[in-house]
Amino acid sequence: MAKFWFDHLHLVVPNPEKSAEFYVKAFGAEKVGTQKTPDGRVRVDLNIVGGRMIINSPVPTDTRQPDAPRKRYGSEHWGMKTDDLEGAIKACTAAGAAIVQNVTVARPGVRIAFIMAPDNVLIEIVEMKEGAK
Repeated sequence: MAKFWFDHLHLVVPNPEKSAEFYVKAFGAEKVGTQKTPDGRVRVDLNIVGGRMIINSPVPTDTRQPDAPRKRYGSEHWGMKTDDLEGAIKACTAAGAAIVQNVTVARPGVRIAFIMAPDNVLIEIVEMKEGAK
């Protein structure tokens, strides 16, 4: 059976820096970086409670809907790390999840897939080779 570890929570909000300030103040999160993404979004990365939080602004032409996978405000998705991506996908779909995005290479040494869990919860499953970032 695949092993799992919590990896990250990804939020999409109108003002990521203001949102990040809250998590730093309220929960003692550590701000580890702010960047502009190639598509013009602002991204703030935090370390929080043993995991990561990624807070993005939407792109200017964004058309987010409350129930649209990968196009929502608030909690866009959360990530779980695994050592067996295909096994994890099989286990998740057997438990009732639907595949939203099949396995893709996110960056060298990192493969991801997205599933939709019951209650419309989007989850990214991440498999990282040792040393990948």
